[in-house]
This record gives sequence, C-alpha cells and structure tokens, in this order.
Amino acid sequence: MKICVFFLLFLLCFFAVPAIVLYLKMDFRNRKKIKLSEMTDEQICEFMESVETGEEADFSSDDDMNDPDFEPNEISPEDERYISEVVHQIDEDESAFLNKADNFSLNLNAIKEDLPSTSPNEEVEEASGEEEPSTSTPRLKPPKRARSPLPEFDCSGPFIVPSSGGFSGTAITKDSAEFSKIIWRKRSMCLHVNEVAFRGDSSLPSSIKELETPMEIFRYFFTKKMVDKIVLESNRTARNVDINSKFITSGEEIYKYIGIHVYMSIYRYPNLESYWGPNAFQPIAKTMPKARFMAIKQYLSFRDENTRAKKGEPGYDALFRIRTLSNFLNTRFDSVPKTARLCVDEQMCGTKI
Repeated sequence: MKICVFFLLFLLCFFAVPAIVLYLKMDFRNRKKIKLSEMTDEQICEFMESVETGEEADFSSDDDMNDPDFEPNEISPEDERYISEVVHQIDEDESAFLNKADNFSLNLNAIKEDLPSTSPNEEVEEASGEEEPSTSTPRLKPPKRARSPLPEFDCSGPFIVPSSGGFSGTAITKDSAEFSKIIWRKRSMCLHVNEVAFRGDSSLPSSIKELETPMEIFRYFFTKKMVDKIVLESNRTARNVDINSKFITSGEEIYKYIGIHVYMSIYRYPNLESYWGPNAFQPIAKTMPKARFMAIKQYLSFRDENTRAKKGEPGYDALFRIRTLSNFLNTRFDSVPKTARLCVDEQMCGTKI
C-alpha cells in the first residue's frame, strides 16, 4: 500500500510540475510589454480604461462615501452625545479666539491713530526719495523700581562716632585685640539710624577733577614717590645679589615695565618669549628689549629683604615684600571719596542698606 502511494506521488510530481512550469512560460510569452514613458497622455487613459477588472465597482472613486462594501460600526448613544459635546466646545473656543484677535487688532488700530501723523516736511522728504521715518509702535519698557531712600542723620538722636574699621590684617591671632573685636551674631541687628546714616562727602577734590588722560589717572595712584621707592629697592637688590652687578634702573623704565605687563594681560601669547620672537608684539618689542625686561623682572623689589623677619619670629609678615606697596596704594585709594551706595564684590555682609 505504501509503495503504491509513493508511486502515485512520484508520477504526480514528474508530470504536474513540468506542466505548471510550461503554462507559466506560455503565459509570460503572451504578455505585452508596454512602456508608459513612450505613450502620450491620451494613450495612457485609453489603456487604463481598457483594463479588465474582476468586479465592477458601483462608486466612482475611493473618495466616494457610497461604497457598497463599507459597513460603519454602530455608535452608542453615549459616544454620540460625547462627540457632540466635544464639537460644541471646539466651536466655542474658536469663536472666543476670534473675538480676542478682533479686539487685539482694534487696540492696535487705536494705538496707531493716537500716534502723531507725519508733518508736511516729512512728506516732502518722502517725496524726494529719502527714507521714511519709522512709525512703528514705541516699545513700552516697565518702569524701574525706585531706589529706597537713604537713611538721614537724626540730630535729636545719640551722637555716634563713625568707625573705619581699622583692620590691618597683620599678625591676627586668637589672642590679638583685633580678633576679640569681631562679634558674630545670629539675630537681627537693631541699629539706630545714626549708626548707618551716611555722613561722608562724596564730592571729588580738585586734584582729581584736574586729571584728564588715563596716564594722569594712573600716575595719581602710582606716584613718582612710589616709583622712586621701587627704583631704590630694585637697585639695592641687584647689589645684594651681585656686588659687581651693573644693573641700574630708572623711574621711566619702571613705568614702561608696568605698561608692558598691562599689554600682556590684554594680548595673550603662548609664552613670555613670544612677545619678542619672530611674530613679536611690536608695541612691547619697540618699548624694551627682552634682555632688559628679564633683568628688571629678576631684580624688581619693593622692600629691603635684609629687614625681613623669618617665620615664627616676632614681627613676621607674610606680605612683607609688598606691604609697602599695598599700604601706599590703599592710602591713595582712600583719597577718592566714596558714595553712599557702595558695593564690594565677593563681600560677606550681614546687612544691606
């Protein structure tokens, strides 16, 4: 029995498969090759109409809603009521938006009407071909917040002597008198108005008003007296390092040296030697040779090193080398009057007025 079945399957495969392949080949040969690119629009329309379809459709296009095969799903009354509410809400929102747009356009028209019209001279300029002056709506800036009034001195109140602090920053230890004056409080400060009222004079003195150029302002702080001190200490340092040294500088060279550092802080080069290299920065290269600049840099000093106290000894000052310069500059800075409203960057302040 199994042999018969196997034999029948073999005959079926042996005769049926070649017959199917032959039929497909014949059908492919009978097909016509059509190139749409070589056909005109009228020929393409005639060809599309001549194509036979399995079933004739009763509707003209895919957009036709009268599709006989279309079976809509049933909509429950609740869904239908919900859809109608959503459509109604959309209509209301659209009408409200249109009303706001109309009001906005009316307001713009009212603003334009309030603007001054162009004068006859402007009409003549416009006719002559010049640019028409802008008539756009002026940009309204929010008003700035008014500053709080400064506290005024109360003559009937207690007399309080103003204090400048007197903090020097030298030799501050837990046992020093300056450290004991520091009071840290975690409560609100209740001060009398006379303790915070500004009683200074912010008017500039005549010596500052007469300054006109940036160089004059710079020389007001770095005075000739301070520069001569730098020259003296720099020459002294050169002799202390090498008694046979021929290094001697002058005040004019010190001013040039400071000016070169100002240039270097603005125009940044990869290294110090680049300012005098093949692509040298000419304002620096023409002001001072590289060897002279390095010599001043080596011996520059502000104070005699022989009077310096070592660490752990009485009178030791970590800022010994620049203490003379810092004290002198602080004195010159204090000569400029301060205003009542003064803000110092990076400050820690318990109260702001």
